[in-house]
Amino acid sequence: MKGEAQLMKGGRENFRIGFGRGLNRDEPATRRAFDGCKNIIQERQAKTVIWDGDNWENGGFTSVIPELVKEQDVLLVAVLYEEDQDRFLDSWGDVIEDKSMMALVLVPAEDRAIELQLDKYVDLGLYGIFMSQSTCILCLGCGKVVQEEIVNMERYMLFKMTGQEPIDSKLKVEWKVFPLTRMVGEQLQQSFVPRSHKVDIMEIALG
Repeated sequence: MKGEAQLMKGGRENFRIGFGRGLNRDEPATRRAFDGCKNIIQERQAKTVIWDGDNWENGGFTSVIPELVKEQDVLLVAVLYEEDQDRFLDSWGDVIEDKSMMALVLVPAEDRAIELQLDKYVDLGLYGIFMSQSTCILCLGCGKVVQEEIVNMERYMLFKMTGQEPIDSKLKVEWKVFPLTRMVGEQLQQSFVPRSHKVDIMEIALG
């Protein structure tokens, strides 16, 4: 698997995060959201799709990733902590047949922005956005981690760029949220809908 150099080379086009489990792929709204996500990636002619190293899960946003490989010419890049490598490989071992289409970026624990006192997975998501200089973040569902990433992104970027030149000072990040619902145990959980000029709420997933 390729590493951080490949992430920097081709990772700017797209970054994907969303509900890791509890989605019903048979629900019309969920199906429309997944199709809408794939359409955006195709329309933008994205060459790289990045996510935070979540496991493959049939009821999660990662279930769309194998479809992307079959339908579009994209490189998949998973960003995860070194300590999670075995867990990730066990989950994805047989899901992607062509392993040359998947890259793995391992993040040492010491690379966390401890001073910002963020949740470790919020930190990881922001690290992936910063290192890849991604310009479009697609959220299939929006929970607490995504909410915290949106709130803390500018603060994180400023922290990371202290003492160094920004990779691209004109970088504009688009957040596109598909406000899906999911089941958590026996409870239906709604997406958090961010109130921000930086976030587009994708109506294709409603109804």
